[in-house]
Amino acid sequence: MLSWFNATEFHRFGEELAVLFMEEKPAASEGNRKERRALKGQSKCNDPMQATMSKLASRILAFEPRKQANFYKKAKFANAFKWKLIEGGYDAEFADELAKELVIHFR
Repeated sequence: MLSWFNATEFHRFGEELAVLFMEEKPAASEGNRKERRALKGQSKCNDPMQATMSKLASRILAFEPRKQANFYKKAKFANAFKWKLIEGGYDAEFADELAKELVIHFR
């Protein structure tokens, strides 16, 4: 029962993915507006934002079978990811959209 609330690994994983994202896509001074537009209208396979999101999604799919993801752990993951990006200088709305996009890759 208590393992249901142990989300330490998910928190660490969220921060790890945020660091990976920041290495791929450094925070822009204009608040990531171009990236946000690219995230909303992703249909091109050669889009750099799409490639980065695919890389992060594949990391989630590799991580998830080893762990039991419940809604609490998913929320901890998304919150850690979002706040790490905000601390890194990303726009809060953009970070929130990215976190929501990544959470759907958990089963």
